Amino acid sequence: MEWDNLRYILAIARAKSVAGAARQLKVHHTTVFRRLNTLEGNLGVRLFERLSTGYVLTLAGEKMYQTAVEVESQIATLDRNISGQDQRLAGAIRVTTTASLLRYLLTPCFAAFTKEYPEIERGLCGI
Repeated sequence: MEWDNLRYILAIARAKSVAGAARQLKVHHTTVFRRLNTLEGNLGVRLFERLSTGYVLTLAGEKMYQTAVEVESQIATLDRNISGQDQRLAGAIRVTTTASLLRYLLTPCFAAFTKEYPEIERGLCGI
């Protein structure tokens, strides 16, 4: 099974229709319908009952839906944990200023900045 199919299961279960899932996923409704039919065929089980009121999860579908929710949560956690790590600020920054601006205005700002970004090199030169 392709793990990307879990997105389709989530969308159909949440929208309760193929058309609603297609809108959420920004694909054509026939794509959703085809993916669901292929997945059910490959698994040999119905994941949804097709009712006049909408698509309702079967017992097997409910199990898959719960797993899909967990996978979605784990992916969101992973994204939050690693997103932007390669963009962390590091290295040296040079600021040219006057002694009075440094003493009365910038020193507290630099202190807060270096506390928030410890990878930035600290030091004074040429005042």
